[in-house]
Amino acid sequence: MRLSGSHGRHKICSNDLLLASTSGVYPVGAASVKELYVSGDQPNGFAVGLKVEAGEGAHTWYWYERRGTNPTAKPLAQGIAVPDCAVCHGTAGRDYVFFRAP
Repeated sequence: MRLSGSHGRHKICSNDLLLASTSGVYPVGAASVKELYVSGDQPNGFAVGLKVEAGEGAHTWYWYERRGTNPTAKPLAQGIAVPDCAVCHGTAGRDYVFFRAP
């Protein structure tokens, strides 16, 4: 469990394509899911990053984020090159991904 970050408390799981990539841009299909938590480690939604196009740039990533536990809640972010996601993830050391976590 990571204790900080713009998503607050979270746990990250990455798929095999993201984990196997060790340099350069990530391959299409590379993905991570962040389970989001509030204090007391209660679930509070999730966020997803998925590489959808070869190459560099925010337009190569799909992002999704939903807070809370209501399965019909409106997402805070959903789409390719979502500006709020792209601004933050654009500061990552490599291709919009901060952490690779099994």
